[in-house]
Amino acid sequence: GKLNLNVYIKLSEEIKADADAYIITTFNGVTTTFYVADLIEHIESDGCVKVRQGMFAGMMRDEMTLQVFNGNGEIQPLTYKGSTNVTDGFVFTAVDYLRSRQQHSSNVKMQELARAAELYGAAVQVYFKYHTELLTAEDIAAVQAAAGEITIPKFNETEGTLPAGITDRSKTVLFEEDNTLRMYFNLDDAQLGNYSFSLNGEEATPVKKKAGEYYIQQPNIAPAILDTSYSFGVSDGTDSYTMETSVLAYAYNRQQKSSNPDMINLAKLLYRYYLAASDYFMN
Repeated sequence: GKLNLNVYIKLSEEIKADADAYIITTFNGVTTTFYVADLIEHIESDGCVKVRQGMFAGMMRDEMTLQVFNGNGEIQPLTYKGSTNVTDGFVFTAVDYLRSRQQHSSNVKMQELARAAELYGAAVQVYFKYHTELLTAEDIAAVQAAAGEITIPKFNETEGTLPAGITDRSKTVLFEEDNTLRMYFNLDDAQLGNYSFSLNGEEATPVKKKAGEYYIQQPNIAPAILDTSYSFGVSDGTDSYTMETSVLAYAYNRQQKSSNPDMINLAKLLYRYYLAASDYFMN
């Protein structure tokens, strides 16, 4: 469920031998320092070191800059894949990679996965109004056109009767995080100790969102298994309630009930992303 932009860099022998050499990345105004001595402990088979930048789906168009410095703080010249053009830093986006895979991969399943991921990321941006200045009119039109071709089938969920004192329950998916499925329960704060909560049959500690509202959640659900059901439960010792639900059950619900076309598009393109990921990783 976690999205990462991985950059692979082949460093000179001089830099690899420099105990104080380092790499700096900047992403959304946040600067991170990676020390070469730490990176070369996990060097790739092709001699490259890997720098990893985590993100959520809406950040696929955000730029990450990368620069290499020796131990004296002097910036090092870089070239891209054997090019003779020298630069003092690289700029990457996840969409750059996704579009490269669509154009150059010989694997049709990878092409579809890359396209589905790009469309899903754009739909997240539109819905959350996140850096929409990075979206072109063509990007937005592609989101609408692709969503219009999709109908999410019904994904079943089961549930029981809420114990007395639990006044409501609701579920959501956190698209700003790592495909997190969250279940909320409403109850009197003073009565919290009268209930026990469970996630997938194991005891779970509820988190308070605000007065009278608590949640438990299943984080980091990989795109290829968004159809997997998870069990959310609450009991007062006499009566027990369990809901079996999935990310795609939520997406189906939004397709059927949301009045926001941007949410409907997001739900449909999440489903397309699941189909592509499942086909690529599971088949």
